Amino acid sequence: MRGLPAGVTLLSLLRDDGERLAEAGASAPTGPAEGKPARTISDISLDELFRPGMVLDVRRWVKPGAAIPIEGLQAAIEATGREIQDGDAVLIRTGQERHTMADAEYYNHPGMTGDGTRFL
Repeated sequence: MRGLPAGVTLLSLLRDDGERLAEAGASAPTGPAEGKPARTISDISLDELFRPGMVLDVRRWVKPGAAIPIEGLQAAIEATGREIQDGDAVLIRTGQERHTMADAEYYNHPGMTGDGTRFL
């Protein structure tokens, strides 16, 4: 996804009305990025994580445990009324917020594929 330093995932928990409840950045030990070791979250300044962004609501196109279809990503981008810009943080709303960790469905979430990530 565009907008975040290599090896970093930004997670946000949003209420239905869009209010942000929690946000956390986490480094992913995915190996070298740009020929250098991946940075950890403590290596990244808050200025790098404060970005313009958009929420792609893909709830109508996803199924539990399935890949998020590129057609759904494209339709969700179109629904925002603008294109993704370099530097944007992109949050994907799949509808999983309706489940708690006590629900079996919580662990059977839709997810991104390599093709979907490259599309973004």
